[in-house]
Amino acid sequence: MATGYCTVEDVKHALQERFEGSQPSTANAISAIAGENDWLRKKTKRHWYDPDYSDDGTTSTPSIDPPTEPITVGGETCDIPSSPHAPHGQITHHEERRYPKTQRGYYVRVRLDRRHAQGIDSLLVREGSDFEDWVADPDKTEGRGDDYYLDVDPHTGRSAVWIDARSIAPALDYEGAVVASYTYGEPVDSFETDGFPISRAVAMRAGAELVIPQDSNVQVPDSGNLTSVKTKAEELREDADRLLKPYKATSVA
Repeated sequence: MATGYCTVEDVKHALQERFEGSQPSTANAISAIAGENDWLRKKTKRHWYDPDYSDDGTTSTPSIDPPTEPITVGGETCDIPSSPHAPHGQITHHEERRYPKTQRGYYVRVRLDRRHAQGIDSLLVREGSDFEDWVADPDKTEGRGDDYYLDVDPHTGRSAVWIDARSIAPALDYEGAVVASYTYGEPVDSFETDGFPISRAVAMRAGAELVIPQDSNVQVPDSGNLTSVKTKAEELREDADRLLKPYKATSVA
């Protein structure tokens, strides 16, 4: 069964608000909804899921299910922020040497790309020419005050792994020094569009994909005027973008 962030009925409702009598087929609506998944995750760096959802199988109409679990990110390459200046009063060595840039005592922040990380599956940290998986290493421990820990901002969802700089091997540079695999996602109570703007935005974008004709000169009546279908589709996308604006990812230091 295909998955997506809104239902077929959501798409039909979004279209009916602008295109009277518009009724896309269920199969086309499902394809349009599923087609928005990768775009949405890329733009927002987020994923939403309903852990309590269950399909009772009582309907024979083909449908689309919401995501029900976090997503796994495998092999994300991250830099360890560094500086030519040694922290904590150490003597600075020759200019080619760099040091992990600490912020919380001895800890250095390694940003993860996705919001609302839930758990670290593997944490490969470069040691010389090799990488060691700190999750699998019995000599490395996870937790505040230990070798590393996961931290998620409760307001923005921005995620980071904080690593004790004293546990990191010396290096000339720290670009691509960490390769992280982790799960991410934000549980929601329901994907109902009335209470969840993401579902409404996805429905609008999926609807816009369904109404753009091959001939952009095709027109439909709108309050006595002729308005191109393409223009109405663009309006749907613009309204969706306004709903998504608070969730879109922005670059951070």
